[in-house]
Parts: sequence; structure tokens; C-alpha cells
Amino acid sequence: MYSKIDEYLLFNKDQNNKVSHSINLNKNGKGNDFEKIIRKENKEILNLLDFLSSIENSIFASMTGSGSCCYVVFENKHNAKKAFDIIKKKFDDYWIYLAENNIIND
Repeated sequence: MYSKIDEYLLFNKDQNNKVSHSINLNKNGKGNDFEKIIRKENKEILNLLDFLSSIENSIFASMTGSGSCCYVVFENKHNAKKAFDIIKKKFDDYWIYLAENNIIND
């Protein structure tokens, strides 16, 4: 995938030819440089991310780093549990895990 990154990303260079911006943002403002490549190159992951994004009450769906994991974010545990059941039924041969993001407030 690294060999394809220039092909898919737009690099803005300043007058000294330094890259000033190279992140690819999806429609929700979250960025993953490899996601644009994966969406064009891998139909299975494209379908999974599109499905995750379409689940009712989802905030956004993305993939980690270079795509070892795809995930969907919800505002509360209730919505996440409902989505978990839907995902588990549709993708019964995938490893699916429900996790909670614990926020520490100082």
C-alpha cells in the first residue's frame, strides 16, 4: 500500500517544496491516509465500511492505521449493543468485538 500513497493523496507544497498538508479527510472530518486507497482497492473492506456507516445512530466508521481493524462509533452503549447484534448477524464469519471508550475527566 505504501507504494500507492502518492497516487491517491493530494499533497500541497509551499514555495520551498515542503508538504504542508497530506491528510485525507473523510466526510466526517476524521482522517486515515490509507482509507482512500483501501476503498478503491478492496471491495470487501469498502462494503464493510459502507455498511458500518449506514447503521442507525452511528457517528462514523473507519479503519485503524493501515486497516487491521474496521470500527464504528456510537454515542452510547445502548446504540452500540443494538448495532453489535445487527453486525454479528450480517457478518457472522468476522471477529466482532464490542468495546467501550472510557474517558477520564480531570
